[in-house]
Parts: sequence; structure tokens; C-alpha cells
Amino acid sequence: MASSGNGKEREYPPSDDAPPESRMGIGRYLATRLSTLKPPMAKAPNPLKVLALLNLQQRLFFLCASIAWSQESFDCFAVSLTMLQLGEEFDKTTLETTWGITLVLMFRSVGAIIFGIASDRYGRKWPLVANNILVIVLELGSGFYNTYKQFLACRALFGIAMGGLYCNAAATALGDCPEQASVASTFTAEASIALRKHWLLFVYLVLLMVGFNFKSHGSQDLYPQILENQFNLSPNAVTVTKVAANLGAMTG
Repeated sequence: MASSGNGKEREYPPSDDAPPESRMGIGRYLATRLSTLKPPMAKAPNPLKVLALLNLQQRLFFLCASIAWSQESFDCFAVSLTMLQLGEEFDKTTLETTWGITLVLMFRSVGAIIFGIASDRYGRKWPLVANNILVIVLELGSGFYNTYKQFLACRALFGIAMGGLYCNAAATALGDCPEQASVASTFTAEASIALRKHWLLFVYLVLLMVGFNFKSHGSQDLYPQILENQFNLSPNAVTVTKVAANLGAMTG
């Protein structure tokens, strides 16, 4: 049993009731992959109707989390948009400057663990407030480092703040939403079952997402440099192109 956020309890099937497909052998699994590629064609819910299910408090929580994540995103993309300028400032190549992005991505998991544990212990409110303050301090401090090592240290700390902000913002936005608008509680209830019975598939999905991250960040983070070096676009045109690309990503 788990609470849905509106006082009602939802029942979940016992963990031992695994479908027969979860016990199939490797040969059977490979033989049935093509048939599973057919989409289920399930009717998608109307997002406007789903949002209408939220009360005022839930909408404010969602807005608060969205603003917090948007604030962090500005800082994250500011580095990729100023990579050449940072290289000139610290007398480093673009390859060396990209470590500022790599460290952010590497330390996200550290921040997610630290602030995730803190939110479980103290609730989401104050860890999220502390997380936002940390992001603001690091953003303001970014204008005062004078050496390449200071730049890397600041980016590593920002990665911790970024990871913590993401998990707390997502939990704040979805934790109290109606069942139709959120799958967070269902995910929590079924996570242990998935890890115990489908751990190999879980490892595959983790590696798949690692590949996606290499592909996405390996292209989008250096895309401004491609536009400037190969297409000779002005900084303003590069910024407009980057904004248009991210608006497309949000729409998709």
C-alpha cells in the first residue's frame, strides 16, 4: 500500500507475481524482440486536462521546481556558450576548457546522493532552499576566479549543486501530484522489484542512458564552438541558435 498524496491508498501487486516473460531464457528473449517493437498505440492523456487536475498548492510546487531548474540551466549553458572566451581568459585550449563541463556532469551523482539523503531525512523544503542558495553563491563566485584551477573547482562544486537541485526539484514538482499527473509513487513502489528481478535489464538501461548522455552532451555542449569556428556566426547568432534548439527540445 502507498499513499497517492490525496489521502487514498493504492494497492500494488505482490513482488512475486512477475510475468512469465521475466523468466524467459536468452534464446526466447532474442526471438521475441521484433514482435515487441510494435507500438501499443495507447491513447495519450491530454496534458491540459492533466494540469487542470492540480490544485493551487500543487501548481505552486510545480512552478517553484521549474523556476529552480531553469535557474540552474542558465548557468550550465552559459559555460558552453562562452567556451572560447574562457579559453582565452585562462590561456587554455578548448579541449582543456571542456573539463569545466565534464566535472559538472561527473559530480551530479554526488550531489543527487547527498541532497537526496538530506531530503529523506529533513524533508524536501530546506534541502531545496539550501541547494538554491549554493547555486546562487557559486554563480556569483564564477565572476571572481582568476585561475584555471579555481574555475575547475567551482565547476565541480556546481556539479554537486546541480545534481542535488535536479532530484529535489523533480520530487517537489511531482511528489504531491494526482496519480494521473505523476508516476513518482508508482516508480518508488516498483523500483525494488525491478532491481531484484530485472537487474540485468536495469544495468542495460543505465549503460544505454550513459551512451545517450555522451551523444547529447558531446554534441550540444560543443555546438556553439562549431557554429563560431566553422560557420563564422557572431556570438549573438550562436546564442539565438542555441535558444531555438533548446526550445525545440522542450517542445519535443
